[in-house]
Amino acid sequence: MKCFYKNNKETDICLFFCGWGTDETPYMPVLKDMDYLIYYDYDKELSFEIPVDLAKYNKIYLLSFSAGGIMPALLKDKLPKFDLSVAVNASLRVDDKFGPSAESRKAMRGLNKYNYLEFRKEYLTSDEEELKLFNANPPRRSFESCFKELDTLDYYAEKYPDCTFDYDRVYVAENDRILPYSVQKEFWGDKIIKIKGQHFPFYKYVSLKEFFV
Repeated sequence: MKCFYKNNKETDICLFFCGWGTDETPYMPVLKDMDYLIYYDYDKELSFEIPVDLAKYNKIYLLSFSAGGIMPALLKDKLPKFDLSVAVNASLRVDDKFGPSAESRKAMRGLNKYNYLEFRKEYLTSDEEELKLFNANPPRRSFESCFKELDTLDYYAEKYPDCTFDYDRVYVAENDRILPYSVQKEFWGDKIIKIKGQHFPFYKYVSLKEFFV
């Protein structure tokens, strides 16, 4: 697992577990108003570290997105106490029932340099403005690393089928094609807060801190 520290010289910090196939780059336009530890590129070894002293911060937040939703459940013993924990279009299950839809999983496995832009349009963003911004801030990940991460998620599904984590808030986009709203509603129940957008809804916000207010 890799980590990127976004030091905005703020008094609060957010530990952010990213979605599959990304790094810090797509989120950069909304990494404001807090400091951020961005975790991505998940591995079977569950390698994890906190490279900064959290004691200097007033508040510590947790944000998990998409496949990153399972990570706090797997890392419970290594995480600090959070003032607020939030999941956005996230799943604690990366299996066939509650994980990415079969349609989107097939699309992920078939990604290449020729169809990746279409994948962003169909599965991540909800309009041309969002797509343009995402294309201007693309992940710097190889397809090989992305496919390896999919194998890791399959490994999690088999090894940790019943892991749990009690998020304080769970946001789900109404038009998500990767983790469909109806499926997430079945899993999270009344805990869901419905938001607008597709699977990657973050460009509808000025700052990720909006999920904590």
